[in-house]
Order: sequence, then structure tokens, then C-alpha cells
Amino acid sequence: RILANRNEVLKTFDTQRGKMYKRYERTLNTPGTVEKPLSFEEYYDWLEKARTARDNYLEDKISKEETLNIIVSN
Repeated sequence: RILANRNEVLKTFDTQRGKMYKRYERTLNTPGTVEKPLSFEEYYDWLEKARTARDNYLEDKISKEETLNIIVSN
């Protein structure tokens, strides 16, 4: 957790993961009323891409900017 607070990529990943999950929950709980609905499949697809990008960044395989673009794209 301390490392996540010091690293912009990890902090952004954690924040976006929470936001995306809440979008999925709102879609599930109040269908038809959500401005930007998100199905479980869409959430899971995003999560897999974001995790891969995060892991590749931590292994110095992709840049910080590229990683953040993947994580924030929704």
C-alpha cells in the first residue's frame, strides 16, 4: 500500500479499478439509469488489460505514459 501511494501508476490503477467496479455495480443494481453502463465482461476485459499494463510497467517493458493511457481508457 505504501508503494502504491508513492507510485503514480499503482495509485492510478487502484483508483481506476475502484471506479470501474462501481460503474459495474451501478449497472447491475440500477439497469437503465446509468449514464455509462458497464457489463461484467467489459469490466473484466478492462481489468485484464490494466493488470497486464501495470505488470509490464513494473517490469520496465512499457513506459509510464503508455501504462497510464491503458489504465485510464474506459
